[in-house]
Amino acid sequence: MVLPIAKSLAEGYGSKAEDGTQKKAGEFLLLTALHSNFISSSFFMTASAVNFLAITMAKGLGVDSNISLQAWFLVGAGPCVVGFVLIPLIIYFICPPEIREVHNVQNIMDEKLEKLGKIKKSEKIMIVLFITVLLLWMFGSKLNIDSTTIAVLGLVVTISTGIVSWKQFTGKKEIWDLLIWQGSFMMMSSQLNKFDIVDWISCLVKQNISGVSWWIALFIVAVAMYYSHYLFASNTVHFTALFSAFLAILISIEALPIISIILAY
Repeated sequence: MVLPIAKSLAEGYGSKAEDGTQKKAGEFLLLTALHSNFISSSFFMTASAVNFLAITMAKGLGVDSNISLQAWFLVGAGPCVVGFVLIPLIIYFICPPEIREVHNVQNIMDEKLEKLGKIKKSEKIMIVLFITVLLLWMFGSKLNIDSTTIAVLGLVVTISTGIVSWKQFTGKKEIWDLLIWQGSFMMMSSQLNKFDIVDWISCLVKQNISGVSWWIALFIVAVAMYYSHYLFASNTVHFTALFSAFLAILISIEALPIISIILAY
């Protein structure tokens, strides 16, 4: 959702990679959008499948805290807000845009909206559906409605109302590719456990946090979790293989479970 907006805005300023003018604004805008998207995917529990996977794994380790959407949001508010502030500044210094002043953003947006025309019936339904699904995700635990059930119902309504046709849904080859590859990656993560590679990494981390306070241990484990990502070909494999092990280490030294889930960020 963010990428088309950033790309359209960059092109509105005549900044395209194809003609070598990405330095005008496109490079800065797209890099900022990309990294901000990473942060928002962690900030909001419903923004990434990995977030739900983290909750499932935590409950499997005996974490009985009620990890609601609100709790997830509050735990991540600090680091994510800092990230939202720092990321654009860092990218600005690394990849400074040639266009420093913005005057006609409103005009560009008005032109784009004019080309799109009036809002369609299907778009109105989609807006209502989006808000409904989001609210159900927020308060589903109080209504005893599983988040997966809500997602499936949203998909059913999307197809049944004609917003997306069945042909369009089944024709998204990249989605089915992802599903197949994700299954393979999950199998690979189980093999890492089988050959004790995860245990070896966990032992290395545990040796370095012995005797320190839990919040220092959390920082060390979070850094280890972050940089160990480079050893894995997939974010899913990395997360599936290490999250449970690292969370178990933190729980064993009496770190607060709800705070320890920050590893998922």
